[in-house]
Amino acid sequence: MAAPAADRHDGPMESAPGPRCLLHPDAEVRPSAIAGTGLAARAPIGAGTVVARLGGRLVPDRELRELLDAARRSGGPYVDTIAVTRTVHLVLPPRGEQAVGFSNHSCDPTLWWDGPYTLLARRDIHTGEELTSDYATSTWDPAFVLDCACGAPECRGTVTGDDWRLPGLQARYGRHWVPGVLALIDAAR
Repeated sequence: MAAPAADRHDGPMESAPGPRCLLHPDAEVRPSAIAGTGLAARAPIGAGTVVARLGGRLVPDRELRELLDAARRSGGPYVDTIAVTRTVHLVLPPRGEQAVGFSNHSCDPTLWWDGPYTLLARRDIHTGEELTSDYATSTWDPAFVLDCACGAPECRGTVTGDDWRLPGLQARYGRHWVPGVLALIDAAR
């Protein structure tokens, strides 16, 4: 049986690239005006450079909901996830074990997606600049709502799991969305 259109992808995703996230050596955790703590460049990073390669554990929708519910009930640690397909999610290692999870949202991000696990520099990034992504490019969960504090001129104020539907964002990011969101965009056209 063929996968539904939104579950198809351009490359193999049977397993995550590895259990650990890899981060560019010129990226470091620093204080952030956006959300208290973030990632920043300690040296210039050129456009198109791989800044992060995510790792972790792939889980189906049902297991993700169970993990999130358990964390909420117990007051446990934040569960950092990326939606890979409509039904598969990458659960990143806890923030104490990796720094990638400290990357904050921005409506004018310095990073964007290249496939399901790789974040590239969207443009040249200057020393001290925060390393951010637009969270709308990696989720379509209609329950996702984030009050944005990025301060960018393009700031949307509120980021939602339905922002992938915005024509302006589709034009700005082109094919730089996680594959599951790209499938939704393609199906809606």
